[in-house]
Amino acid sequence: MDYIIQGLRKGGVDRIYISVRVMAEKIQERYSEEDLIFVREDKPLGDAGPLNLIANKYELGDDVLVVYGDVYSEVDFSRVYEFHKEKDLTATVVGTRVSNPRRYGVLLKDDYVLTEIAEKPSHPKDNLVNAGVYVFKTEVLRKVQARGIGRELLPKLINEGTVGVFEYQGVWADIGVPQDYLELNLKLIRRSYQRGYVSEDALVSKDAKLIPPYFVGRGAKVGAYSKIENSLIGRESKIGDWCRITDSLLMEGVEVGSGSAIAKAILGAGVSLGEWVHVREGSILGDEVNVSEGVLLNSKTIVLPFKEINESIEETGKIVL
Repeated sequence: MDYIIQGLRKGGVDRIYISVRVMAEKIQERYSEEDLIFVREDKPLGDAGPLNLIANKYELGDDVLVVYGDVYSEVDFSRVYEFHKEKDLTATVVGTRVSNPRRYGVLLKDDYVLTEIAEKPSHPKDNLVNAGVYVFKTEVLRKVQARGIGRELLPKLINEGTVGVFEYQGVWADIGVPQDYLELNLKLIRRSYQRGYVSEDALVSKDAKLIPPYFVGRGAKVGAYSKIENSLIGRESKIGDWCRITDSLLMEGVEVGSGSAIAKAILGAGVSLGEWVHVREGSILGDEVNVSEGVLLNSKTIVLPFKEINESIEETGKIVL
């Protein structure tokens, strides 16, 4: 969300409304010092319902830019808005090309005009998909009642007006999918920190081995003989001696006991691993999970936040609720 807000500011957006429901308090606390307007959903409204709510509750301009909060992109929002105004469109949807369009809403167009949107088709006709960025005429959002943008709102607008497609070429990821989120982070450090990055106030033992690309955040510590490769170590995290961390993302305040190994995994903020813990590929540990000494977490283990794991999990794909 930091990237989105920065991009909106850079694009000249002067008022930002954020629709919140799940983890609303945590999000509002995170941005308490920002000049943002939070709109609380009392019940689930889908991804289109909040647009109608905000359009009828607040005085908005003639057109509204809408961005999904669980998508990362480097879209120039000002260019999207200019395209929308220049073509005099009822709505504009940003599209991007992906290798597996079956997971998304596929956009079919004639020149720049959207003719059809197919949600998660089994046999997609194109690989241009909905990138989760839109511009709508405000009057449309005030009138149209719909819960889903892709399934309801856009099909209605295709029949009633002109919907344009702005094709974006650049980095894009649906970060609501953990594996995509991990891959995105690794892709970004490969691009931005090919030789690796260690914050000035991080402490890395002279006997540790860091293999680029890597990112070691401020206040982090890496112990002797530990090996960090193609990974991100969040701020204030502590890595013990003789650890092996590869292709992984560790959030802030993670503690990893000596002799532990982590591969292709995501560890949430405040996770604590004892000594000689093994976390295998595809695993995800939620915030403040505690794992006891010597425990093995097999591939694709998912542990929800605030849990304690005292015994090894040998079953692949186990979910700890």
